[in-house]
Amino acid sequence: MTRPSPAAVQVLSLAGGQRALAVRVGHLAELPAALAALGLIAPRPVLVLVGGANGLDPGLGPCLLSVFRALSTALRAVGAVVLDGGTRAGVMALMGEAAADARLPLLGVAAVGTVRLPLGAADGPVASDGADRRAELDPGHGRFLLVPGLCWGDESPWLASAASALAGGRPSLTLVVGGGEVTALDLREGLRLGRPALI
Repeated sequence: MTRPSPAAVQVLSLAGGQRALAVRVGHLAELPAALAALGLIAPRPVLVLVGGANGLDPGLGPCLLSVFRALSTALRAVGAVVLDGGTRAGVMALMGEAAADARLPLLGVAAVGTVRLPLGAADGPVASDGADRRAELDPGHGRFLLVPGLCWGDESPWLASAASALAGGRPSLTLVVGGGEVTALDLREGLRLGRPALI
């Protein structure tokens, strides 16, 4: 049986003139090749950030940004990569800002039906009621793994599996900062694969 190969790397134009690399995958077996195509070579230390998006208390933003900046500097020093949901909201946007400042590799893992892709990239569908609940991709993320799915949480097993593929036996941790049902799903997926968590 031949292993499926991922789609070609796309260059996305994001807000503020930022550019990011993106690869679409459809099968878990494609993850190692997709990650390598994005310039992320395993094994390496990994931090998975999950938590509050739109529901994050805005008053926490400045404190969290300071923590994420310090964390980004330390993670970059050990050659780590951070994975999160990649959208321009809550903890992901804050980590995008901190990682960009520190030049830390940051990979957003997003289900295609939940994000609004830039011009030139095929979007996922709008909800059946015609409402567009898709989120924008965060411009602080330099890389995106676009996975199948129409609902928030469809990316959770992909996020956990991509982190395990990148860690390849090196240290990895899930950092939980607030959140709700999708965050709980992200946490469960990471624990299922043996990744410890800090809440």
